[in-house]
Amino acid sequence: MIKVSRQLQHTAYAALLMLCSYSSAMSPSVENVAFAKAYPDVMFQEKDLTSYAAQTLFITQESKQLVNGTYKLWEERQNGSIVYVAAGKDNARIILDNVPEADGSYKYKYRQQLETLTGVDTGKLAYTGRALTQYLNQANLAADSSYVAADNAVRTDFTLYAGLGFTNNAYVGEEKNPNSLLGVLEIQARNERWNRHAAYAQYRYSGANEDDNFDYRSHQLSLGYRFFILDSSFKAFASLKVASITINTQPVGLFDEEMLVGFEDNTGVNVNAPIAPGIGLGYTWDSWGVQVQWHDLVAAGLDGNGEIGTDFTLGTTYTF
Repeated sequence: MIKVSRQLQHTAYAALLMLCSYSSAMSPSVENVAFAKAYPDVMFQEKDLTSYAAQTLFITQESKQLVNGTYKLWEERQNGSIVYVAAGKDNARIILDNVPEADGSYKYKYRQQLETLTGVDTGKLAYTGRALTQYLNQANLAADSSYVAADNAVRTDFTLYAGLGFTNNAYVGEEKNPNSLLGVLEIQARNERWNRHAAYAQYRYSGANEDDNFDYRSHQLSLGYRFFILDSSFKAFASLKVASITINTQPVGLFDEEMLVGFEDNTGVNVNAPIAPGIGLGYTWDSWGVQVQWHDLVAAGLDGNGEIGTDFTLGTTYTF
């Protein structure tokens, strides 16, 4: 493996384009040339500069095959960038083009490339390994009813979420529920076979807010289900918290002959089935993203004092 200089790359591009006049089977697509120009620091095998017919134009130091059937898919990682390469029945490799235009806009050319390759509609297919893998697995099944996805082609993605916000503590059980700090850590699991469905485990902390002797603090672990309404770079989802265990601390009044003389902290543990829906919006690029969540709008299994929960957090996500 050698690192190719810009001058040598330009010479290689010109040579590859000249091959178009001799054999269409050996010519690089316009998308491949555009991609190579957009990513000048990628690593090439030396033989690939002189033999495009070998169909190994874009092979990086870190390559992983995600799909292997009539249609194939590779994930290429180089210098922090992730690129996907597909191949059809003739095994000719196509670099799936998600390079932005000069004005920064995206034309999603990879969708047209895949539709031309497979004849299967892409819709709003996202440029992610999970989405592309699922799409080509379905295309393979349509082309060959005996096709079985390889173990490494069907995978579970995990997403970490860390967010900060505020809560009105609607389900504390007090007549007055002031806003206080809310912090959330969450891990979500999604399997591509059920790509719109996910399970999550969440830890949240709320408190402390000293207002009219209100000093409530809680630690909560919960489990829930999530359904993705939109699932591309832009995501929209609905969540349902189904089980929770909460350790809470709040002040209890101390009385002396019916006179309030002070407060002491009282700690308790509650196990509930809150059946609490929530909603969220997010945007992702590569493995990172931003997300906003509205947790626990209502809770069928808890007393909300007639209030709607205003538990908002804004944070970042990382998928692996």
